[in-house]
Amino acid sequence: MKKKFKTLCKLMTAIVTVGGILYVARDQIKAIIDKIKEVSSNDEAVDDDFDEPFDDDDIFPEPTEDDRDYVSINITNDDETETASKEDEAE
Repeated sequence: MKKKFKTLCKLMTAIVTVGGILYVARDQIKAIIDKIKEVSSNDEAVDDDFDEPFDDDDIFPEPTEDDRDYVSINITNDDETETASKEDEAE
């Protein structure tokens, strides 16, 4: 009888401990469950999108001449002027 009572106390302690942990972390558990529901609902919505045919122009629109910007590039010899000024300082 004493052994059964000891086993029952251990079992009750384990159940109360797990229940306490779940009670303290209930907000995090709810957030995880909500996130799982959101992801699973998004997966269903994504699957519906693949059923519709698409046009290549939606992904790769034809370029027009107006949307190109040109930038002029000025090339200077900064390296030569820096080395020349260093040589002047050394003399």
